[in-house]
Amino acid sequence: MEANQPNFVGSMFSGVDGSSEGGRLTSSRFNSTMTLFAVRLADSIRSGGQAGKVRVTPELTPNGWILSVTYDGEKPKQVPNLWCGRPVRLEKLKAPSA
Repeated sequence: MEANQPNFVGSMFSGVDGSSEGGRLTSSRFNSTMTLFAVRLADSIRSGGQAGKVRVTPELTPNGWILSVTYDGEKPKQVPNLWCGRPVRLEKLKAPSA
């Protein structure tokens, strides 16, 4: 009976079928989820009164996914340390070298 065999989704988070975890995250779609978190964080920073450019990108580090916020101009006033359970790194946009 091939129908009863589990279909593993290639997740790096678990080696079981996920029924005891409330479902599994597929690692192939996790980048898309992080991108949605990044868009919402950028909107939140801009709605807080940020006048300069703000860019939020998901980055995979050896410790896991983070959201990297780069800004130009004034430092954003309200940037959380965590967004949707993921660390947020804040850095000023580097000037292009001549």
